[in-house]
Amino acid sequence: MAEMLVIQLDNAGNNLASWVVADSTGAIVGQAGTGTLAEASAIAANRNTVALLPATDVLRSQVNIPLKGSARIQQALPYAMEEQLAQDIESLHFSIGERDQQGLLSVAVCETDYLTRVLKQLDQHDIQAVSAFSVADALPETGTTVWINNGRITIKDESGALAADTGELDTLLELRFPLDLDEEAAGTHVHVFADDESLNQCEDALEKLRLRVEQLDIKRIEHNGIAQLANGLGENRGVDLRQGPFAAVRENIALSPAWRIAAALLAAFCLLIVAGDALTLMKLKQQEEALDLAARNVLTKTFPSAANAADPWGQLQSRLRAAGDTPVGSAPGLIEALNELADAVDASKDIKVEALSFRGGVIDMRLEAPGVETLDKLTQTVNSNGIFEATIQSANPSGDIIQGRMQIKVAEQ
Repeated sequence: MAEMLVIQLDNAGNNLASWVVADSTGAIVGQAGTGTLAEASAIAANRNTVALLPATDVLRSQVNIPLKGSARIQQALPYAMEEQLAQDIESLHFSIGERDQQGLLSVAVCETDYLTRVLKQLDQHDIQAVSAFSVADALPETGTTVWINNGRITIKDESGALAADTGELDTLLELRFPLDLDEEAAGTHVHVFADDESLNQCEDALEKLRLRVEQLDIKRIEHNGIAQLANGLGENRGVDLRQGPFAAVRENIALSPAWRIAAALLAAFCLLIVAGDALTLMKLKQQEEALDLAARNVLTKTFPSAANAADPWGQLQSRLRAAGDTPVGSAPGLIEALNELADAVDASKDIKVEALSFRGGVIDMRLEAPGVETLDKLTQTVNSNGIFEATIQSANPSGDIIQGRMQIKVAEQ
């Protein structure tokens, strides 16, 4: 089996690390070591290197994104996680993993500048990391694991991982193992991995933890636990941070006769893909024409004055931007909602749309109608199919007409 060097980095910038050579299953095939990156460089030669980064520097989470295709998911992921993050999403790097049985997507997030510094630091010592994971991804899969090492603590179980500096140990343990544990949680079997120094520093906190759980096993680690981490990484790969702009380029693959046959088959397969892409391109062109037709229908019904626009989709975007500050397409369901609205306005005569905006999946309208009953009929028409929900926000008399505000959103199922 191909060997890999698993290297665990200390704080970025101090050039200290722990490392061990393992096979693809995580089985150790060499002696673990601790030292500088310069010392690790000689061992990294001719081996794929996997870097493990402190769990405190990489957020591991799960998110529900019901989209398919990595490109679409990558585009939506920062906005889906925005409320969970304290930093500007523009400064962060997002990576995606596998979905669990409930359909939740595993994700990893770190600062873009931080990952750039780490990879540059490795490159400067001729260490080419083909993958990079959080230490939390390499923790042993033993139920609930508490990992204490190098001034940091990580708690991992089936629900995810929590990480902090050891100065927050009491707080972190209280969050994960509160005094009022229910019967099931109190029966937890906890495995603690720590070096001798960490065990001495955290002795009192671990004794308190022993009183809160059914069983507490403590195991000492050496060389920052790199052997255990390599084993855990072989059993359960997490979310690789080397994606997108940080994707690694793998080189130096020897072309044996068997590889030459595989390469020829790959070339033939690529030709089939090119032919398939040509067919896909033709279908996409047809879909684009269909979308333009749909946009022209919506534009004609909602904004009659722009019915003859040369670029119906661009004109529709321009009209909506003029009414609000959110770009078209920033939330799902816009075309469907506009089509429903256009049909409803067409069915409810004498209604004039004065302004329209689309934000966060919600359409807000300002319109004029000859009476409240006309507004009510428009609401009933939109609500009739059960897909969208229309509500009248206000209806104020102004001479012979009613000036109203209406909101349309996807109906709750």
